[in-house]
Amino acid sequence: MSSAAESVENASIISESAAHEGNRLWIGNIDPKITEYHLVKLLEKFGNVKQFDFLFHKSGPLEGQPRGYCFVNFNTREEAERAIQCLNGKLALSKKLVVRWAHAQVRVSRILCWLVEMFGWCFLKGMSAAVGCCSSAAPTLSLGGVITSWTHSPAWLLSV
Repeated sequence: MSSAAESVENASIISESAAHEGNRLWIGNIDPKITEYHLVKLLEKFGNVKQFDFLFHKSGPLEGQPRGYCFVNFNTREEAERAIQCLNGKLALSKKLVVRWAHAQVRVSRILCWLVEMFGWCFLKGMSAAVGCCSSAAPTLSLGGVITSWTHSPAWLLSV
């Protein structure tokens, strides 16, 4: 079973490998009741959707259920920027959507790895509270890049 940190890293790698990275968005905090169809219809209001990846759990007790985030490529950067401006923070059913550039997460997680390795003490939890950790600590990130907790796992550092 993969950790939340590994899931974030895998999601960010998917986003960087996209052919249209410059126009690729990550959309998170998606209510599980929102269907793939309705999300695509919503996104098409902002421009031509070239690619849409709605992710589902592959195994475990949530197998077949939506993961709560997706990736979308727009035809132009302007369309993607319009989608960010209009959708980020908007309530969709019971949750506020988080809409960001897809490639930003990799940079955040690599910076966090460096901080953990260099300083050992990270003052980053929730971007305000101090959390002590050793160099083998793995951050559990929300997909928006905010540290939500820490676990000790030397294998995590090897996977970066």
